[in-house]
Amino acid sequence: MPSYTTTICRTHKKIHVLSLSVIFAFLLPLIPSFGYALYVNSQWEIYGYLKNETAIRLKHPHELMKSEFTLEVDFTYHLTDNLLVFLKGKAFYDTIFDWENDGYGKHKGLRSEIARPNQDTTSDPLREAYIDIFLKDMDIRVGKQQEVWGTADGLKVLDLINPTDFREFYQDDFEDSRIPLWAFKLNYYVGEGSNNVFQVIWIPDIEPNYVAPYGHPFAPLSTRELGALQRPLPQLRGIIPLATHVRRVAQNMKNSEIGLKWSQNFGSWEYSVNYFYHWTDNPGFYFKGYGVPFLNALLLYEEKFKRVHSLGGTFSKTFTSFFGLHNVVIRGEFLLNLHDITPASTPITLHNPSGNKTVLTDTFNYVVGWDKQFRGKYFFSLQFFQFITLDYHHNYLNGLTLAPKDKVDSAVSLLISSDFLNERLKPKVLMVYLDDGEWWVQPRFTLEIATNVEATLGGNFYNGSPQGMLGEFRNNNQVVFEIMYGF
Repeated sequence: MPSYTTTICRTHKKIHVLSLSVIFAFLLPLIPSFGYALYVNSQWEIYGYLKNETAIRLKHPHELMKSEFTLEVDFTYHLTDNLLVFLKGKAFYDTIFDWENDGYGKHKGLRSEIARPNQDTTSDPLREAYIDIFLKDMDIRVGKQQEVWGTADGLKVLDLINPTDFREFYQDDFEDSRIPLWAFKLNYYVGEGSNNVFQVIWIPDIEPNYVAPYGHPFAPLSTRELGALQRPLPQLRGIIPLATHVRRVAQNMKNSEIGLKWSQNFGSWEYSVNYFYHWTDNPGFYFKGYGVPFLNALLLYEEKFKRVHSLGGTFSKTFTSFFGLHNVVIRGEFLLNLHDITPASTPITLHNPSGNKTVLTDTFNYVVGWDKQFRGKYFFSLQFFQFITLDYHHNYLNGLTLAPKDKVDSAVSLLISSDFLNERLKPKVLMVYLDDGEWWVQPRFTLEIATNVEATLGGNFYNGSPQGMLGEFRNNNQVVFEIMYGF
């Protein structure tokens, strides 16, 4: 039983951390305003923000899920009219890891892995760093960057150039959850004007998705099951049932990724054709054999990545009249993956060590969207997704949850946004529904308190099967409060 003194110290720590958030929220509006930029002249531009985001779990255990402070600064320097240097730096600290005896912050392994700068995730202090070169018929960008091919909301289809940091699942804006890569990109403009663009992107920097580790609230079911199998067995004197080794892709010319894109717009039509030769963002899981005593493991596995050919495209058409509605945008994107990977058969057990085999599959994914602005201020975006396994077999498993995989998985999303009080109050809600009855709702209400200060009240609410992609996070329903000071 903890002593009275220990209990007082823990309580004091909770009050101290919570007080930081409260003080931060109330003092920001009092900070002198510097306008929308910290510094601007003919050559330099410096923008940034200071933000606190706090999330509280609504279901048991009722706990603080995050209280993260973020400082982000953007530097732009115009060397000449044709040459630009851009840097985006980021510093963050999540006070959840000061609560060593409460919530997931008590896991010291998580603190060492998450609560520190990590160049393979979105917590890299150097968020972006590139040089733009503007020539007569082409633009060149060299450096650490993001490249966006897809425009879908909620779920991704063609947005596959940059890997994703899944520590917040899909809750963050895609711009914030993408992991930037060192790359060379060239846009060549064909013909008069800039309606026809041919793009080449070369990426020697190979990084996988970052999936929340074992013990984190948003660790997927497959990670939790694997983490449980990697814990020592007391009855076997510390020997673990399963050990894995990740074979990372070597950073060299041979292993580089290459992307090609042709885009064109004419009148009210826009379209693109895309090709990407790349590595899978998630590794396959392969049984290597049985352990030997000095390795302290019963089963040995290797996680490794495979090459994938991805062919896709987008289209967008603005209709002045569509079934009686004016100014409607119909858009879509599709993606064909050749030689992708998926787990198959039954999950791993000590009696069936090679049961969870990784197999090559071909998939076809697409989304069709409908966008409409009503009365000039109410925006609606409705989307229909399908994720199709072309060479389907009944023993295929979902890679995140290890639940049986369907040949066709469908989803519907609806995004609604507006603004009130002369654009000072901006409500937005995103709803995603999967065909097996799972759903996720993300409401957000953003209020401009002062010129450079915004406060946001929101949440994330999940429901569905505990074996489902959304339902497995049904205990992570949360209320989120965010305060941001921009400069």
